Formats: sequence, structure tokens, C-alpha cells
Amino acid sequence: RIFFGIGILNGMEIKDRTLDIMKGLAIVGIILIHGLGSYDRETVPHIISQLSELSVPVFFFISGYLFFIRHGDLDENNVGMYIVKRLKRLLVPYYLFLLFYIPLTYVINQSVVSVWFFVENLMISRNGIAWFVQLMVMFSLIMPCMLYLYKRSTTLYYICAFASIIFSVILLIYTPAINWRYYFFFPWSVILFYSHVCARRSIITVFSRFFFCFISILFILIMIFTFMNGQSMSLSLHKFPPDIYYLLYGIIGIGVVHGVSRMIVAKSEALSRVFEFT
Repeated sequence: RIFFGIGILNGMEIKDRTLDIMKGLAIVGIILIHGLGSYDRETVPHIISQLSELSVPVFFFISGYLFFIRHGDLDENNVGMYIVKRLKRLLVPYYLFLLFYIPLTYVINQSVVSVWFFVENLMISRNGIAWFVQLMVMFSLIMPCMLYLYKRSTTLYYICAFASIIFSVILLIYTPAINWRYYFFFPWSVILFYSHVCARRSIITVFSRFFFCFISILFILIMIFTFMNGQSMSLSLHKFPPDIYYLLYGIIGIGVVHGVSRMIVAKSEALSRVFEFT
């Protein structure tokens, strides 16, 4: 049975086009976020950029969903092999990118390149795309732990899920003084827990109208609270680290992108081919 994008039938992996189109739409959104960043003071580009912020949660959702669908049988015997393989897929392209990025940066702005510049890039701790790679590396370690907890102690599993939600709520009103890179994986785990729910249940059940309306109302209430508290309504300012305001928008966005992708598959072969990036 196909739940969404990918599924398992008689031990064999089967696939439809929805997941590919979701990834394609998310890529377009990421391009819009970065492409319109320099026009942030203009109303229309700013609105488009903010709406496109849902693309980042969509990417993390797909990553988590695919893991839980494909590696549900992961155990102590093969988890090490999975982690090594996953880290290779993430880190080899990143360090190959640095081979071009560092010399190019030196040519463009020599004063930026220093010993600390090298260290930050090698340790995946410099601003820019490094945060995304760093988080994906963390997810590679977190997701097997989530699966292990779910199999061994559902109580502890749900405690961790609840704690990640509570922490994202706290971040709405208080940001720890330490660098957000030390803990940003925890609120982002809300998306992973959500992807695990989708992997275990029918996607139609997860994206039911009741659930969508509930999350939307909750998001509106959080939005009102954010405004009344004198905070910025700009989603990009709630992203590092992500608080409940940003994460709820992301979950709504996942549902919207999923619905749009299903509609594209059903209605337009031409658009399906445009947004399929695999």
C-alpha cells in the first residue's frame, strides 16, 4: 500500500510521483527564499519569501519519512552501517564543495579567509549552508535513536516527543544565551516525530480536515500571541532556532505541499514532469 510518495508492498518498495513533486516544489521555495532575500524590504518579494519558508520543513519531513519507511527494521546489528553510509552521502559532497568554495572565497575576498575560516568550514559550523548539513548529520544519529526508543519504550519515546514540542514553545518567549547550533536539533525534531507518525499511519488520516483545521487554528492563536508580545511576525526570524510559530507553519506547509503535489499528479502531466527532480 502506498501511503504517500513511497510505500512497501509484499516486501518490495513501490513509489508514486507525489514525493518527487514535493521535493521539486520545495527546491523552488528554497530558490525563492535566497533569491528574494536581497529584496526583503519590498512588500511583494518579502511576502513570497516568507510563504516559501515552508520549503525547509518539507525537506526535513521528507528525509524523516523516507528513513522511517525504508529503515523500520533497523536494529543494533545494522545501525552502524546505516550511519556510516548516510554520513558519507552527506559529508563527501560537502567537502567536495569546500574544495571549490574556499579558493573562490579567497579570490573574491582574501581578508575573509583565515585559519578560523578553515576550521569553521571543516567543522561544519560556519554560517551559510553549513547549518543545513550539520542538522542533517545530527538527524542521521537522532532518527535511529527515535526508532530504537519507539520499539523499546514507547513511554520514553512520547516523553521525548512532548519535550521537543514544549521546548519549541519556550523558544517563542525565551532564547538561551548559548549558540543555537548546540540545541537547534531538538526543536527541529518535532518535524521528525511528525514524519514518523505519517510513516506509521495512512497519510489520508494524518492530513485529515480535522487535523489540518486544528493545526491552522493553533497557528493563528500563536501568531496572535506573537504579535501581542511585540515580536516580529517574520517567519525567517523565528527559524534559528525554530520555535513553535515556525514549526506549526511548517506542518501546515507540509500538508499544503502534499495536497498540491497530489493535485499536480492527478491533473497535469506537464507540471508533474517539471517538478520531478529525480
